[in-house]
Amino acid sequence: MRELSGAGIRGEAEFFRRINNRTLTRQKRIRTIQARGLHLVLILAVLGMGAMLAWRAANFLFTWERLNVKSFHLINPPVFERQQVHQAIKRYRGNILALDFQRLRRELMQLREVRSVSLARRLPSTIEVIFVLRTPVFQFDRDGQYHIIDRDGVVLESSREPRAGLITVRHLREKDLPRLTPYLAELELVRDRVEYVGMDAFHRVVIKWRGLPELVYPPVRDLMPRLKAYAQWKRRLGLTRPIRYVDLRFENRFYFAYRQEA
Repeated sequence: MRELSGAGIRGEAEFFRRINNRTLTRQKRIRTIQARGLHLVLILAVLGMGAMLAWRAANFLFTWERLNVKSFHLINPPVFERQQVHQAIKRYRGNILALDFQRLRRELMQLREVRSVSLARRLPSTIEVIFVLRTPVFQFDRDGQYHIIDRDGVVLESSREPRAGLITVRHLREKDLPRLTPYLAELELVRDRVEYVGMDAFHRVVIKWRGLPELVYPPVRDLMPRLKAYAQWKRRLGLTRPIRYVDLRFENRFYFAYRQEA
């Protein structure tokens, strides 16, 4: 009987212990949910206050008169299209933070002289515009007009008078200008000595050298050493007949042709 009574007491204790554990677990879960809910409410409140403060700050910044664009600082501006630049930028006013940089950049890139452009805000009210311009290299002589052209063949300006320091191009179609690119490194070193550059009937690049009556078919490299060597051999050989052209494109030798006598 005692054994039965002890087993009954232990069973009741185990039952009440399980009931108590379940109750404690449920209460703990409820407290956890309540704490998390409170934390979520606090987080939402903080985020809401932050969003409101950010909106008010943004509204203040975008309406603050001190941040209105008052000036443009132009670095390396175009030479021939300066007026077009001023006409473009004067349309961009208002708040400096709201200025549409992409639209302004696209508009400035449409200018022929401009190769690239970068924009920067200089608070509180200045926009810095940095231009990278195309470099004039050639002046294309056509019908008494000199078209100033860069190495890509883009016409930058037209003038009735030639400009000093540029390579004059004659007897050449504009679409053939890229064929002069391999010779630019040499030509830019001696541009003051070149009367003009052109092409013959066989589409070969030819140079008219100042002070030299014959035409020169130039090499891509070492133009000046080969030209000096030709002048020395010309004196040694006593070439007095009028020469029509000399071909310096081949290393260690040159070819020339006399003018045909009338």
